[in-house]
Amino acid sequence: MFFFLTHFSGRKFRNTACASLFLLFLVLCPCLQLSAQTAQLPEFEIVTESFPPYQFRENGKIKGLAVDLLILMLQRAGSVQNADDISMLPWARGYFIALNHKNGLLFSTTRTKEREKLFKWVGPIFQNTMVLIAKKQPHIKITQPEDLRNYIIGTVREDVGELYLTALDVTISQLSRNNTNTGNIQMLDRGRVNLIAQSWDFFIHEALATGLNPVDFEPVFTLHIDDLYYAFHRQTPDRVIKILQNIFDELKAEGVLERLINDYNVSN
Repeated sequence: MFFFLTHFSGRKFRNTACASLFLLFLVLCPCLQLSAQTAQLPEFEIVTESFPPYQFRENGKIKGLAVDLLILMLQRAGSVQNADDISMLPWARGYFIALNHKNGLLFSTTRTKEREKLFKWVGPIFQNTMVLIAKKQPHIKITQPEDLRNYIIGTVREDVGELYLTALDVTISQLSRNNTNTGNIQMLDRGRVNLIAQSWDFFIHEALATGLNPVDFEPVFTLHIDDLYYAFHRQTPDRVIKILQNIFDELKAEGVLERLINDYNVSN
């Protein structure tokens, strides 16, 4: 330092010193920004349900398009959380955690007007079409909501499918409420319910996984087309939501989301 001071004086010294400080600022700025983001980011209680190819368990590891994207977002924000910090639970339990635990984070969650103020949102991750699925025999035909009154329908507890069905005046007594989508598929195959509310792409994946042939089933009625998001507890600071939404938008603009869609062979 003494050598540096003895070789520069006056304006030359001041200009050189200012330039050096400016360069130092440019070097440290990303680190300072990352440190600020890390300080603002809580340790989330991350929960999800099995919903291939977006989130599923394979060889004991939780993976999927929505999983990989979330971990990339957290890492870019400076978080040390990873896929090992994600719990795969029945939907109703995960929903309860996100709704009632301060740092709850639930995905992939349908954003509806009924849920809008219950959570804070980052996304959308993907678009999902929810349909009613039946066995091809005995060829159930649904042409209007009134036709649904003649059937028992398998649903997942607290899932958005129940909201859409009750909005169509389907009574609770008509619903066979299960904890998992896989359970509903098995009940449909055994004839214990007439219809189930699910995504058709997800149904194909789960039917094959349980040894059933998807060609024996068919979608017979479209309930709704929705965008699915990462849902955060309503007390999550707005600055945290803004950081993660900005990172989500950056990753999407960089083509990361499109790459994950291709990697997981997602049709939509």
